[in-house]
Amino acid sequence: MEEGGGSEMSSTPQQQQQQEQQQQKLTIFYDGKICVSDVTDLQARWILMAANREMEERVKTPNANQEMYSPTMKRSLQAFLQKRRSRIQEASPYNNNDDH
Repeated sequence: MEEGGGSEMSSTPQQQQQQEQQQQKLTIFYDGKICVSDVTDLQARWILMAANREMEERVKTPNANQEMYSPTMKRSLQAFLQKRRSRIQEASPYNNNDDH
């Protein structure tokens, strides 16, 4: 009788496989959109694992590239805008520095 009681408490590999293959609805909220899909338990676990990995990678390097390039990009943009202003003023038909 112990074997019967024990098998009821734990599931067999076949039962586990059937549970993993059963499709259920998964709702994902991402980028302001809602996506509802039928997925198996195994697919849902994989999606969660992949999302977790992506989040861990983002936490490891939070905006490191932005901090490194931000001052350089800012100076470059300022120089570009200043040159553009100069060119526009030089090309303007109303720019008259001559005292005729």
